[in-house]
Amino acid sequence: MSKLIVAAVAAIMFSSTLCAEEPSKNELTFDANLRFGYIKNKPDGAADETSQSAGGQIGFTTKEILTGIKADVAFYAIEALSSQNSNDDFNIAPGNSLTSYGFVGEAALKGEYGDHHFTVGRQQLDTPHADGDDIRMVPNLFDAYSYGYKESFELVHINSMAGWENGVDQTQFIDVHQVLDITDATGQAISDGITMVHLGHKSENELFTFDLYGYMIHKAINTLYAEITYTAELSPVSNFILSAQYDVNQGSDTFQMGGTTYTEYDAKVWGVSAALELKGMNLTATLAMNGCSGTDAPIGSLGGGAYYTSMEDSTIDAVGTSDATASIAILEYDASAIADGMALSYFYGMFAADDKTVADHVEQNFALEYERKDLYTFTVAYTTVSNASTVTGAQDFTLLRAFLDFPFEK
Repeated sequence: MSKLIVAAVAAIMFSSTLCAEEPSKNELTFDANLRFGYIKNKPDGAADETSQSAGGQIGFTTKEILTGIKADVAFYAIEALSSQNSNDDFNIAPGNSLTSYGFVGEAALKGEYGDHHFTVGRQQLDTPHADGDDIRMVPNLFDAYSYGYKESFELVHINSMAGWENGVDQTQFIDVHQVLDITDATGQAISDGITMVHLGHKSENELFTFDLYGYMIHKAINTLYAEITYTAELSPVSNFILSAQYDVNQGSDTFQMGGTTYTEYDAKVWGVSAALELKGMNLTATLAMNGCSGTDAPIGSLGGGAYYTSMEDSTIDAVGTSDATASIAILEYDASAIADGMALSYFYGMFAADDKTVADHVEQNFALEYERKDLYTFTVAYTTVSNASTVTGAQDFTLLRAFLDFPFEK
């Protein structure tokens, strides 16, 4: 695998110099990303877990095969840089933190006809409950069929998922029901996938947006997610942004999840967010809250989470109870005046529940992003989690992750 990584890097560097001008519409195109990553998880009273890895992806898009139709393929490869790697988030599977690997993460036919577009095959997605969530060495990837019309309509059927959050093997496309730990009433596997419908609206001045998503986890749960955002221009250099979200999960069949049988399923999550954008100060301040209701805990997402209070480690659905609440304060600063392309952010979140068998806790995130356009991007995020309750034996911990990315395209 070492030779594979070296060859891949050489191919990226060589290909990036082949053509400085923009490619024509019907020309083979190339894009790649070389990534170096470091992660350190330090639980209180336990040994550190760290990983140092290198890798990335190389992708090609063909010329038109038929009118409006092209093929797209991307190869992902990761190699451990240390024999001391012990954090599985970067690597192939739980308990396997040293094996280097490569796999075809994207392989799809893409079509575009006016305002209509479709993709069939392995691809990346960006939806509230299924997204790439690119905060480890490999993003989440999906074997899916997708069709869209402008930005107002989208229909997607997801069969399986690869990447760091599938929880089994990052290189394998695992049935989404298995990723969510859902089986039928008798414990047998379900392979019917998830179907999503999206309706969206954006005003001409883009100050008002509305999105409605329906997810059908076949033979298990139907989810309806709605979000509305309104931006008020307070002055030429300041905006007030008010958002609300509502997520409803209802059982459609008798099924098992996590070994528990559900004849009915009812979970709801509401959320509100208010942000003040001060362009003259390059500062944005946000306050947000989420709360759960219903008889069951909200189901997890295939990605980082749809909710306003989702943080580096904690999300309200991961609290695992139907009465959880979360609140968050965020400060984001565009530090371009200090260094062009730099951004700083701070998140403070509190997670709690009436069910005290679940540990209440506070999470803080500190992040720095620095981008030299067309050259590299550097990201570092530091997380602290402190638990106010020890009922479940949960540990305080800190998490540090850092990435250096070199993009290439032709």
